[in-house]
Amino acid sequence: MIKKRYIPLLLLLTMQLSNRVIAQNEQVITPAPSSLSVLPNDSVSFNVIYSTNPVDQLTPGLGLRIHFDSTKLAFVPLTNVLQNQHSATSLVEDDAVEGTNFDNDTSTNNFINVLWADFNSNPTWPGTGNTVLFQANFTAKPAFSGTTMINFSASAPANGFTLNAQSVTVSLAKKKQVISTQPQTFNVTPNDSLEFDVNYATNPLNERNTGVSLRLHFDSNKLIFDGLSNVLDTNLFSDVPNITVEIENPDLGTVDTDANTNSFINVLWFDTGGNWPGDGQTRLYTANFTAKSDFANSTNINFSASSVANGFELDSSSVLVASGTTLTQTINFNTGWNQFSLSVEPGDLSPNSIFNSLISTGGSPVLERVIGKNAVKKTVNFDPDLPNELNTLDTIEIGAGYWVKVNQNGPNFTVNGQPIAATTQLSLKAGWNHVGYFLENPGHPRITLDNLIDPNDDGSILPVNVIGDNKVFDSQQPDDSLNTLNQMVSGKAYWIHIDQDHPNFQFKPDPGSP
Repeated sequence: MIKKRYIPLLLLLTMQLSNRVIAQNEQVITPAPSSLSVLPNDSVSFNVIYSTNPVDQLTPGLGLRIHFDSTKLAFVPLTNVLQNQHSATSLVEDDAVEGTNFDNDTSTNNFINVLWADFNSNPTWPGTGNTVLFQANFTAKPAFSGTTMINFSASAPANGFTLNAQSVTVSLAKKKQVISTQPQTFNVTPNDSLEFDVNYATNPLNERNTGVSLRLHFDSNKLIFDGLSNVLDTNLFSDVPNITVEIENPDLGTVDTDANTNSFINVLWFDTGGNWPGDGQTRLYTANFTAKSDFANSTNINFSASSVANGFELDSSSVLVASGTTLTQTINFNTGWNQFSLSVEPGDLSPNSIFNSLISTGGSPVLERVIGKNAVKKTVNFDPDLPNELNTLDTIEIGAGYWVKVNQNGPNFTVNGQPIAATTQLSLKAGWNHVGYFLENPGHPRITLDNLIDPNDDGSILPVNVIGDNKVFDSQQPDDSLNTLNQMVSGKAYWIHIDQDHPNFQFKPDPGSP
């Protein structure tokens, strides 16, 4: 006989088991990136990634609709379509003709339907975990404005599954006043002179406007400003021969978000007619400096705008002045979350300095957030919109992996610094480690992680699992053809799982890499 005090517990347990039985499995669609900022006539592309909840459920396939507004976006054929059981990709169809609203969004009027069907008695589609189904491609219409959504619905979900799909948001980006320099890096010794051209263009090209007020920031403890030459005199409102160096007011913060710069000059061009400066790329001026007699390490020369043309934002990159050998790491971030690590060692490892070009844009920062782990695996965070004292991530460490979130694709992000020694050691803990790969050449995980897989060089194979770029590597797979991750790339980050601490881990170069 069951005592009364146990009855509520049994009822609760029965309800929980019932919920598990009736809960439906999900076919999950995740676009990457899920948010895009574009200008008229820009390409709009994103990967569509498939998974299941619970994970790794095999099904007979999926019929998937992609819904969009044809008044704002023009469809371009899909690319990189998963061929496993792929049956058909239909032409663009009209929601109104179908007489339904499959995605429950009245602003979308067209859709494309893609079908995968596995007719085997024991279906195995798609065969792996996170799988890229295809790359969706559109073009923003010439009159594109505002925001539009790209949605998903299921024309044929697998039996017993429901579709769980995230939409893609496409919004109008601001036009850009683009500042570039030639050259971008210098290797100097004390008392060396250096000069570089500061060039102006727009994105889209040839967008005439009212002008720009441009600051050039530098560290007067390391560089002497020698003046400007070759100054563009079209609608110039600054007295260039008498231009003075201004000292940044620490009480107002550093407008270029670089705490190491303490001085700036400001030059203004203004055209009431809105025809400045003309078409194509224009040289604004040549900047001239001298390295101080005690110059050492490195310093950045940055740009910010005290005013930009209406509807524009500033897009600029820094000039690196360094002593010794300097390398440039270039990354093309996609909108949303990206995995990142340093493959060079800059003089200043603070997030404000490293991500300066993604913060000092003249408008809203491109960088939204950086997340990492500290030495005790505690999550640390950097948000450029927060005061420094509220950010817990204050140093980007060599050999550590980070998640970086940006709100638009590109432009190419660069970090300048010294080479990282291939003998640099990392302290790895038992369990999952978010590790940055910094060797110059790519490496196969089985080779470059050999110190983890076979630390005693006796042929033993320890369990090491790696995840990165939506690919996986398992050291205990006897055949590497079953592993999808076959190359670790400099500047990327990877999740590495090991069963014991390795306080002195060192990557091994792959002699077979290019």
